[in-house]
Amino acid sequence: MAEPVEDRGLGSDEAGVLGPIGALARRADLVGTVARLVVPAGSLAEPFVQGMFTRPHIMPWPDRLASSVCGVALVAAGILAVLRAGRA
Repeated sequence: MAEPVEDRGLGSDEAGVLGPIGALARRADLVGTVARLVVPAGSLAEPFVQGMFTRPHIMPWPDRLASSVCGVALVAAGILAVLRAGRA
């Protein structure tokens, strides 16, 4: 049987669970601030890159509605995350 995650140390800072962006985001300098803005920037850009607000009319209305609602949620989450990252 495999040992628990806690015993292997995967939750520790040394294990690198956060990845390179997460590790950089912990810094208190300009590099850390930019790294903290990577995910919110993606959340803000994705609805416009994927065209979530302009779906073709040939698609069923539930798909068009779901795409727009998802786009609004991503933009709102991105704005909140940018504001939070700016305060940190």
